[in-house]
Amino acid sequence: MTLCIAACALLLGGCTTAKVAKPQAIPAGAPGFDWIESGFGLGVQYAVPAQAAYGYETLEVYVSNLGKASVRCAAARLDGALLPWASALTQAPGTNPATVGTNAAPALPKAVAWWQCYPSATLAAGETIVVQVNFRLAVGRELSLEFADGRRLKVMIPRYRAPAKEITAITWTPDYKRLYVQYRSVGVGPQQVWVNGRLVGKWQRLRAGDVGPEALAVALPGAVIAGQPVAVRLLFEDGATRQALVRAWAGIGLDAYALNRAETNRAALGLDADSGVRLAKKYGGDVACTDAKANHDGASAAAVIAEREAAYARDAQHLLAVHYCTSMRPPLWNIYGSIADAVYANPYRFSYGGNLRKYLDEEETAMTRSWLSARPRPWLYMPEAFRKRERALEAEELRTLVWVALARGCKGLSYFAYDLPSKTGYKDLPALSRAILELNAAVRSHAAELAPLAPVSARAIETTKGNWVKLYVGWAGEKGLLAVVRNLDFEVDAKPAGADGRAFRPRVKSDVTVPITIPPWFRPALAVAWVGDNVELVKAGPGLPAIAPRATAGWQLKFARLDALGVAWLPNGAENAPPAASADKN
Repeated sequence: MTLCIAACALLLGGCTTAKVAKPQAIPAGAPGFDWIESGFGLGVQYAVPAQAAYGYETLEVYVSNLGKASVRCAAARLDGALLPWASALTQAPGTNPATVGTNAAPALPKAVAWWQCYPSATLAAGETIVVQVNFRLAVGRELSLEFADGRRLKVMIPRYRAPAKEITAITWTPDYKRLYVQYRSVGVGPQQVWVNGRLVGKWQRLRAGDVGPEALAVALPGAVIAGQPVAVRLLFEDGATRQALVRAWAGIGLDAYALNRAETNRAALGLDADSGVRLAKKYGGDVACTDAKANHDGASAAAVIAEREAAYARDAQHLLAVHYCTSMRPPLWNIYGSIADAVYANPYRFSYGGNLRKYLDEEETAMTRSWLSARPRPWLYMPEAFRKRERALEAEELRTLVWVALARGCKGLSYFAYDLPSKTGYKDLPALSRAILELNAAVRSHAAELAPLAPVSARAIETTKGNWVKLYVGWAGEKGLLAVVRNLDFEVDAKPAGADGRAFRPRVKSDVTVPITIPPWFRPALAVAWVGDNVELVKAGPGLPAIAPRATAGWQLKFARLDALGVAWLPNGAENAPPAASADKN
């Protein structure tokens, strides 16, 4: 049977049904899909681009197998023209069975940068895949999906419109038994939640007040495992739906690049025996520099997809990542963010930036773009751990960058690089080696809080006249809040400091007071210093207004001493108590 649905289906929502007390299979005709027919539930949406106005929008067609047997997507056509699989596009000339004996080579239409079935083309009973098509020019076209059992689905592709709602993060407790869904929606919250095709009856809405996105704390009926595909679908109170498909990854992975010697003791370096995320081998995973050399945006796409598909077929527990390196350009964020399972940010702005005074901000901007490009899939950070200038990063600089990355939701670190032939890796930089070992120990000790963390806000604040800090806040589900305060008042030199000096010199502040927004679901109790001197969570005085009036107002963080940064953990005093009235529960 052929299914055909017009673009207006994107505007249709489902009717309201009574909430259930326990997970149950979705019956045919239930809300949450754009339409259901012939054993498939379907939804059509666009991914939110990392940078608007640069094109390369990604269409997402979610296909859920509501039947009892596995089915495979055998082909896809755009306006009747066959879309070659990535594996066919990467075959050497003369070895592709579809073109042997002809002068033709498989090629995508000019309007398409890449397409794929994620995570694979096969759907077991109850499973969901997403068919992604990245358009250079997203104009109205017909996409046809052909399945091995003879069924066909036809979708009239709507013109791109910026999505009004978005799932911005999906995070986990380390045991994968609890799921957190961060989302953006103005004025309306979720009404129903599905995870892997099952309607979930037990979830809690964590409201944000005025600042940042909101989140759902979802109790899963059973644990998933690392690498398992997880499909999340939200039905909102206004009838709109939003979907996401990620491979489960809690983090926090600790790894390093260029561990060249077999005798390297990973445990002695503070690294995981298995970090869980592997870089694509093709082009070293560096899509940005590869595209720059080819002078063609999207040149790496087919090879990365083909490698990801093969890696998933071999090993479904490890994620495959790409990275942007130093040649990142605006179109690439939109092309590659959702092509793999995860992305790494590794801009190396200390060594490759033009203005040393601004390198911390430039590094953070690249982190943010990487996160925006991948979300809700995980992003990771590859800190600069080598010497290209006269000096390498000092310990305080590295610590600042890593904690900013963690506050922005980073789910793993892979230091570049350990053992370089030029003797410029951190193996040959004792001070940096010690700093990395200490950082890894700190990250590992706080893994239970960092794994579910999703970024909520980042803003510059003038604490007193002329004294500026930047406050980063993330929520670790209902467990608590992470607050990172970065001192924006510093000097930095390119040359190494003397034996008793510092090339990176923050102007140390005393008694720094920073207003912090406490969300309505959170019950303030105390603040625990993870980095820096004593910190307190106190009621604000009358002279310092709260950032967000409708949130729980009037709270401040007070640091006795602020060097480059302070890191504070605020445990939720109500974590094991009944929820506040402002927190919705199902």
